[in-house]
Amino acid sequence: MSFTKEMESHLKTMGWFLNRKISTYDEFMEKYNYPEFIREFIREYGGLKIKTLNKLQNDSILKEMFRISMNPLDSDGMEPDSVAEDWSNDIGRKLYVIGLYSPENFDIAVDGNGAVYFLGQDCYCLGKNIYQGLESIIRIDQWSSVQLDPQDSTSGVWYTSKGEGLDLDNYEFKYRTF
Repeated sequence: MSFTKEMESHLKTMGWFLNRKISTYDEFMEKYNYPEFIREFIREYGGLKIKTLNKLQNDSILKEMFRISMNPLDSDGMEPDSVAEDWSNDIGRKLYVIGLYSPENFDIAVDGNGAVYFLGQDCYCLGKNIYQGLESIIRIDQWSSVQLDPQDSTSGVWYTSKGEGLDLDNYEFKYRTF
């Protein structure tokens, strides 16, 4: 799996290139036992500062305002008191930080199956696949994201934006087509 061709073109303008491999975050990922597929993803895309890509690109305020840092060190981290560890405990899945979304300062995390999450005061799942989930963030296309029950984060209950409960493992994320 990979990003769409349009997204690859956008990432090239942010400094990515084919066969890019960095080792900047290897020690951090080793310390926290990151799964190999996340390590490979960070080696290819780590360190990029990505501006959002959306249909409102001609609005320079919106374009410059939202930014994704693909640097796990920009996040709250992986220590026992971190946002990632708190949410890992609540949802029963180990989460690995891979970056930060500004200006809200949501940590971006991935679980061992590749699902992508926004972590902050609340927890949102944006997709079950690392590429689709991140592409939805970069495109500001989170309309199909789901939120962990904000009243009882240990319940395991997730909700759509319409307040409908769902089973995350069986939920089909839908993304806009461009």
